[in-house]
Amino acid sequence: MFVGNDIVDLTLPETKDKAENKSFMSRVFDSHELACINSAAKPNRVLWSIWAAKETAFKIALKLKKEVIFSPKKFSVQCDAFNAQGQPLSGLSGFVNFENHFFPVRWDYKQGYVHCLGLGISANEKRVKESLAPLHKAIHIGDTRSSQRPYSKRDSLILFSIGNTINSAVNDESHDVRDLAKRLISQIYDGDFEIVKSLSKHGSGTPVIFSRGHPVDGLDLSLSHHGKFVAAAVTMSSPSFVRRG
Repeated sequence: MFVGNDIVDLTLPETKDKAENKSFMSRVFDSHELACINSAAKPNRVLWSIWAAKETAFKIALKLKKEVIFSPKKFSVQCDAFNAQGQPLSGLSGFVNFENHFFPVRWDYKQGYVHCLGLGISANEKRVKESLAPLHKAIHIGDTRSSQRPYSKRDSLILFSIGNTINSAVNDESHDVRDLAKRLISQIYDGDFEIVKSLSKHGSGTPVIFSRGHPVDGLDLSLSHHGKFVAAAVTMSSPSFVRRG
C-alpha cells in the first residue's frame, strides 16, 4: 500500500494572499476547486489544502507510474468537505481523481501548517468512502524518540510524524526530514536500513527503504518539507515488521 504526504508552511510570505494571483490560480486549479476556494471562509487555507492534496496524490502516482509528470490540473481534488464545514478542520477527508484513479486523502491542521496524508488505494468513485477508513486509523507519532508505541501488531499501520527544521536552508530541510523518517521507521522496523531516492526519467524521485542492498518489502515511505516544517509517513503491509517489546 503506497503512501503520500505533503506539508505547507502557512507562515511563509509566499503562501499569503496567493488567491489574488490570477495566473497561478488558473494554471493550478480547475473550476470546481476555484469555486471551493472562492466560497470558503478561509480561502487561503483551502487553497493550500487543495495544493497539498495534489502534491500528495502525485507522490503516490509516481510510485505507480514513474513517467508521471506533475501537472496540477490533472490531479482533481474533491473539496466539498470544506464547503460543508465552512472552514478547514483537522480530520476532514476527500479524494483526488487522477486519470480515473481515486486516491483517498485526509487533512490535518495545526498552528502554522496544513498537512495532507493519502493512500494509493485506487478505489472507484462509488467505493471511495470505504477506502477512507484506513486513513482515519492513521497514527500520529508526536515523539518519534519515545520507546512507548501506542499500537499493536494487529493494527493497520499507517504512521506519520511532523517536526520542525533547524533552519530553512534546503540542505538542512532534507537532512531534517530524513532524520525524522528514520526515527519513524525505527518505530516498526528492527533491522538496519537506509533511505534511498529512486529517480524517474523526469528527475522526480520517491524515497525507498533499503536494507542490505535491497528494498524492504512491505514498507512504503513518503517525505515532505516546506519552510520550518518536515513531515514523514510510512505504511506497513506486513505485521511481521512490528517491533516487539
